[in-house]
Amino acid sequence: MPTGVDAYPDGIDSEVAARFARVVSFDSKTLRPARVSPKVAGTVLLGAASVFLPLPPDVFAPAMEGLVPDGTLEMNKAGFALGRTLAERMPEASHA
Repeated sequence: MPTGVDAYPDGIDSEVAARFARVVSFDSKTLRPARVSPKVAGTVLLGAASVFLPLPPDVFAPAMEGLVPDGTLEMNKAGFALGRTLAERMPEASHA
């Protein structure tokens, strides 16, 4: 949930789905059992988006090495992998 937002409006899922051909959604609570820090939620989203990009998944790790804060690379790689897994499990996810 974004800062300052207590709840999304009723019907938001169906409104988003009506506007976009493919939607990947997940509850941030999904991160807890997977032992992925909420601090890498952006990397989880990148992993989910990567399923739809015309790039092989292995190009992202080298890019992360130079961009993520020191000491967080493995956590970010785990978040990226979780995002890909979540997106791949969604109906009609096309894989790059």
